[in-house]
Amino acid sequence: MTKSAIDAPRRNAFSVDPEDLVVIGIDTQDGTEHPLYDERVHLPMDESLVRNIMVYGVIQAITVRKDGGAVEVVAGRRRVLHAREANRRLVAEGKEPVVVPVLAPRRGSDHELFGVALSENEQRRGDDILVKAAKAARYMEMSGHDEDTCAITFGVTPQTIGNWLKLLDLGKPVQKMVTSGQISATAAAKLASLPRKEQAEEAEKMIADGATTVREATARAARRAGGGAPSAAPGKRVCRKVIALGKAKEVDPVFLAGMRFAIGDMTTEDVAAELGLDLSELLGGEQ
Repeated sequence: MTKSAIDAPRRNAFSVDPEDLVVIGIDTQDGTEHPLYDERVHLPMDESLVRNIMVYGVIQAITVRKDGGAVEVVAGRRRVLHAREANRRLVAEGKEPVVVPVLAPRRGSDHELFGVALSENEQRRGDDILVKAAKAARYMEMSGHDEDTCAITFGVTPQTIGNWLKLLDLGKPVQKMVTSGQISATAAAKLASLPRKEQAEEAEKMIADGATTVREATARAARRAGGGAPSAAPGKRVCRKVIALGKAKEVDPVFLAGMRFAIGDMTTEDVAAELGLDLSELLGGEQ
């Protein structure tokens, strides 16, 4: 009797052509009345995810149910859709298409399976941005790859990887300010070329002066480091209220970034770098 590779119960999994899986709302005419419909299936493709799948394939298995002969996707719709796009490109390049790992069909009522789909997405929690930065640096050191390849692996842009790595050049006091939300990762990254003592001083000025002079202080640091000045900031009163809101630990960082974007204190690129994501990821949700 052969010994199992892992001393644990075995679960059935299948390798399926993504074209053979049914994504409700894309492969069918169903809408919100269907328990497995999700509006995000109509969002644009996430280019970084497509490129990642072309290199690594679909890593995380999806959940499905059987409806007669159809295999309907319960959780993992965007993985399936992005795998289809990856395969179109791979085939055009004369390469082998990828398959999607699929767990054994899930049984349950409509509302139970709807709960499974919600749970998979809503229970996810990403790494702290400094943890992501450390992982990116470690990956590049271990693999010898550059920022472009690292970006594919993490599903972000090379610019984001560059910003993450700058955070590792900050002193511990400034890194703590980033982690606590006192200062944005984007603004902090612009201080990385300064001596550690000056980094902390500039960061303290940003926090003390409020969002209006956050950009002014960052511009001074950027000019000293040879960079350009950011665009003008909005009114001081509104910005200070948003910065004060950001100091509350219970505030969702995605909500806060959205607020700062709305008042003009952050660009779309700033938002993506602040959360460690591409903008398409912010819009795309489930993968």
